[in-house]
Amino acid sequence: LAVALAAGAAGCSSPTDAVPSSTASSVAASATPRPPTGPDADPGTVPLSELGFRNGPEGFRVPSGLVLSGRVDQTNVVTLTMDGAQGRRLHEYLMTALPSMGWTIEGSSGDSIVFSASGWEGAFTMSDEQAGLTLRRLGSGPSSGGPG
Repeated sequence: LAVALAAGAAGCSSPTDAVPSSTASSVAASATPRPPTGPDADPGTVPLSELGFRNGPEGFRVPSGLVLSGRVDQTNVVTLTMDGAQGRRLHEYLMTALPSMGWTIEGSSGDSIVFSASGWEGAFTMSDEQAGLTLRRLGSGPSSGGPG
């Protein structure tokens, strides 16, 4: 699946779905992605820490009740894998929620998304059978982000 994530991420570099540059520049000015607060904090979501992850970008949220089939939880990378039905749900959520979480959608194509925030980059891709989300820390050391 890691190869599929990398291939899917490479294949979705279409700038047509990118966030406008004014949004991108405001995201670049922030040090790390921030958790949504107030009306942007969707009560139907949970931070990665509630799924048992110790690493990952602070404030990164996913739909609550997400059922994972696999996971990687390392200081430099967090990966969540799931079946296609869970992936469809996550894809729909990410397409609408990433900007409010401080992420810039760099491109999307079909069922794949590539996105970034200060100190992190992410990719999501899926098929009918399986899906995966990978968040990779840029640079080194824990100063690039915190628990999710």
